[in-house]
Amino acid sequence: MLRVVVDTNLFVSALLSPRGAPAQILQAWKERHFVLLCSAGILTEIEATLTGFVGREPYQVTNRDVDELLELLRTEALMTPGNADVSDATISDADDLIFLACALEGQADAVASGDSDLTALHSYHDIPILNARQLIDRLADETD
Repeated sequence: MLRVVVDTNLFVSALLSPRGAPAQILQAWKERHFVLLCSAGILTEIEATLTGFVGREPYQVTNRDVDELLELLRTEALMTPGNADVSDATISDADDLIFLACALEGQADAVASGDSDLTALHSYHDIPILNARQLIDRLADETD
């Protein structure tokens, strides 16, 4: 089974647009089509980012939505320490290093992101960095 790190922006997109590719990824994980890798740093970023959408128009994100997602991640994702040395990554946004550290520690098969800084890398230590559609296609290939 694939081991995947999913970037914060895909979780945000999944909550904001329940019919899009990121929502399909979240559903595929809930149906156990892949193992989701996560770390405390990623949880913190997801919480901070999603909380910023609560109560803001035109978004329909509630505190309950955020709490339910965080609880699901805490209980169902495979947690890594998030401490791997990723200082060799050539990336402009240091906040994205947490996803690469998690991927290394969790021996990820892929990182899924909508962040152009991450996707521009294409891969990190032979771990492909995919956009949402590419991950959905890869998951479909795995089930064939």
